[in-house]
Amino acid sequence: MPEDPKKLLNSSMLSDHTEMLITAATEAANVALWSICPKTGETWFSDVWYTILGYKPGAFEPSFQVFIDMMHPEDHTPTIAAYNDLIDGRVSVYSADFRLRDASGE
Repeated sequence: MPEDPKKLLNSSMLSDHTEMLITAATEAANVALWSICPKTGETWFSDVWYTILGYKPGAFEPSFQVFIDMMHPEDHTPTIAAYNDLIDGRVSVYSADFRLRDASGE
């Protein structure tokens, strides 16, 4: 049986409100966020993420490959290994330190 449309509407409204609050807070604090869904590969970069790296928000489509391509070459192996640990179930939380090159290539 389909879900109650009121529940879906309220859920959607809550989600929109939550997204609005998170966006406002991260922009005010100048915090760059990114997200990669391990199951689907869906990737998201916040507007602040783009801006801090010297790009216009939405300048390119976010993807895991873009993330890797922007990464300092010395950080590829440990960062990808940490991500694979998450994908393979060896850890429940992704944690890695890495450097990203900005729009100038630095």
